[in-house]
Amino acid sequence: MRLTTHTDYGLRLLMLSADASPEAVSISAVASQLNVSRNHLMKVAQNLAKAGLLEPVRGRSGGFRLAKPAHDIRVGDAVRTLECETALVECMREAVSGCPLVGGCRLPSLFRRATAAFFHILDGSTLDDLMRGNSQILKLVEAR
Repeated sequence: MRLTTHTDYGLRLLMLSADASPEAVSISAVASQLNVSRNHLMKVAQNLAKAGLLEPVRGRSGGFRLAKPAHDIRVGDAVRTLECETALVECMREAVSGCPLVGGCRLPSLFRRATAAFFHILDGSTLDDLMRGNSQILKLVEAR
């Protein structure tokens, strides 16, 4: 399984927002810190805002901030929000699959269980779990 760049940027944006909380983070500043495209990061932030994980802050010191406390944001929910497709293989999308084995093959069931286990692990962690006491990550960000 490979998560998209969109999800990668989104998780990093959420982590930096948690670190700055309750203050807003500037998309330009975060893009520079992470060495990523500002435009792509803005799209990610807008998706997170639509999902209620970030909220836009207007004005001179505008940007985005967490829409709720970090301990209320589950990593699994963030990944579900950011990933458009969680089907690991085409046959998991039975309605559009062209595979002649659909209906009798056990592979989709196995992958569905594996995906459920993956999200079960992610749902067991919050944004706060990723950041609390993690001075090492904060040093890396400050060093940039």
